[in-house]
Parts: sequence; structure tokens; C-alpha cells
Amino acid sequence: MRNITRAANKMIGGERQMPLNLQPSMGKIDRAPDTDGFEFYQVYPDHPAYWYIWNTCLSVNAMTIAICALKQESVPDDGYLGFTGKAFNYVIRIPGYSCVDLALSQIEPQCIPLRIDWEQKPHSHVNWAPQLRRWMDNIIWPGFVEIYEHNLAKIHKGNPQLAAMAKLFRDSCTHGLRITRSTYVNPVTWDGLTIAREDHGKPLYDFIMWGDILLLALWMCDCFIKD
Repeated sequence: MRNITRAANKMIGGERQMPLNLQPSMGKIDRAPDTDGFEFYQVYPDHPAYWYIWNTCLSVNAMTIAICALKQESVPDDGYLGFTGKAFNYVIRIPGYSCVDLALSQIEPQCIPLRIDWEQKPHSHVNWAPQLRRWMDNIIWPGFVEIYEHNLAKIHKGNPQLAAMAKLFRDSCTHGLRITRSTYVNPVTWDGLTIAREDHGKPLYDFIMWGDILLLALWMCDCFIKD
């Protein structure tokens, strides 16, 4: 069984934070040296989440270009776009630039850089227009479900507790992003998030945000990829 390992706690802003600690795997994912409060990874095409992350980067970059064009603003040429967690105390940052240029040039990135911040920014998406939030849902969820469905047996074998939470996410996605727990007795718990039978029918976003979905996808892959 491949276990998720978590390193010693870090103190940031008076709260204990822990590195995500994804496991390096040859030709799939590398980890660069951490800086205070951040982790850095490079995700390669053989990683099960590579295309999920790349499609998210490409879609977000395309929307950024469209919004900048409408506002007659210059398009950023560097930096990351962050997706905050709500259940899990992280922000996952993906490249927010150059993706459309690469796609138009028919260039496949050799790797995708990710930055993980050991913090939360719970209000970072509050000001998004409802139409943009629905668009983001349609980017984030299909790739998550695809990773879960295509690797179901390996995820369950690698980490049954994680698999149970992933299944709850997946089932809620197919029920209008509402918790569907009416047929379950025991609560589902992962990394401090617990969802119980009495939560049935509540909006899933009462518990999580987009960053949590991306993080759970990486955790799913981490429990079964090997060198």
C-alpha cells in the first residue's frame, strides 16, 4: 500500500501547517526544494493528472486573455493563478500565462510547474461572477471524475480512506454538487474533513472549494504512482 506521508509541522501566522509531501516518481513528478511556506513540484506527461492540470491551465489562461481583451488591459506574462482550499489548508497555484501560446504553436510542455502554499485564502473566489464560477465548475469537475473513474481500483487499493472521500466528491458532482449520503451509515473522513449522513443534501461547496478538488486529484494519483 502506498501511504501519504506528512512531514513535521511548520508554524506560519501562529497556525500549524504541514507540507503536502507528494511523493516524487521518476518521469511523473519531481519536487524542488521548499521555501518557507511553499512547496514546488514539476508534473510530467506520464503523471495521471498531467492533462487534467494542463487543460485547467489552458482554460484559465484563455479566459484571462479574453477578460484582458474586453477590459483593454495587458495580458500578464508571468505568475501563477491560485485555487484556495476550504477543507484542506493549502492554496494550489498553476501557471497563469503562456499556455495558449504553447497550444497555438502545437508545443506540449515538458512539465507543468505547481506551487503549493501552506495557507488558506477563503475569500479569494468570492468576487467571481456566478457565470465564471459555473464555467470553472465545468473545467474542474470532469477531469477529477475522469481520474477517479479510470483509476478506481488502484485508488481503493492504495488508500481506502482517501478513496471513500473521492467517491463522495464524485457522487456529489453527479447530483448537482450536493452531498449524497442517504445510503451511508459511517462518516467519511480525510485529512481533517468529515462528511456524515446528516450532511445529505447540503451544497458540497459548504465543505470544499476548487483548490480542494485539485488537491484530492493529486492525492489520488500519489497513492498509486510508483517509480
